[in-house]
Amino acid sequence: MKSVSAFGEALRKLRVEHSENQTELGQVLGVSPQMVSKFETGKSVPSAITLKKLAEHYRVSIETLLGLERAIPTGEELVRRLPVLGKISAGKPLYAEEQQIGTYPVLPGVEGDFLLLVTGDSMVPVIPDQSYVVVKCDLPVSSGGIAVVMVPDTEAVVKRVYYDPNGVILKSENSAYPPLFFDKERWASLCRMIGKVTTVIHRLVE
Repeated sequence: MKSVSAFGEALRKLRVEHSENQTELGQVLGVSPQMVSKFETGKSVPSAITLKKLAEHYRVSIETLLGLERAIPTGEELVRRLPVLGKISAGKPLYAEEQQIGTYPVLPGVEGDFLLLVTGDSMVPVIPDQSYVVVKCDLPVSSGGIAVVMVPDTEAVVKRVYYDPNGVILKSENSAYPPLFFDKERWASLCRMIGKVTTVIHRLVE
């Protein structure tokens, strides 16, 4: 897969430029040196969280890490292709299946680092089942905004985020799903904001 190979080459180049060995980089990412080697040789694809850690560590964009072209001329417009990093639950918390499964074109002006395929009906009608969401990692999420959040046990959800004086509430659009509440201590220690959902792409599913 071309993009995986380009990612491996880019990762190795960055690691060498920063005078790091695979063990040192693995400690930063929370993975083994063997896994770093698999990333560099294209035998494994990092999760969205690992990509974000790499981008922050080396201060580069996720697109640069993946070796994707930033813009492809199409008529009078420039269309970017963003990586699709698997799927995530919009219902009950589920492990996000984070692996690059391809790329998807987005129009100029759409802010994002990657896409996720949303399954479930808890965010209907705003995010229908089997829609794509475009996620931007470094944008702040204001109260009422939609975000991808890692919650306890490395589970991932897409929810509206509300900041309460006592903590944080993750709320579904579908009232059939109860909100998730985390007090300030649990939110700080157990949860991680992956990124803000900037765009929803509806898909026609047979």
